[in-house]
Amino acid sequence: MADTAQAILSFARDHVLPYIIEAANMIKGVPKDVEDMKNKLENIQAMIYDADRAVDLADRGTLPDDIKEKAYPVSQGTSSRL
Repeated sequence: MADTAQAILSFARDHVLPYIIEAANMIKGVPKDVEDMKNKLENIQAMIYDADRAVDLADRGTLPDDIKEKAYPVSQGTSSRL
């Protein structure tokens, strides 16, 4: 009976334990991954907000001249360095 228990423990240590450790390590990294994704989404949201604001300003004719000069070629479909 001791040999059977020893065999089961050996099997668990060699084959099951590595999967449990790997799963635990993956779970530990999830909060950092979520925080990174949250930061990226907030940055995207800020860019969208800025773009919407620029469009609103342009529609009202209150866009600064330097932005108008750079945006005009883009709106006309021509390539230009921004």
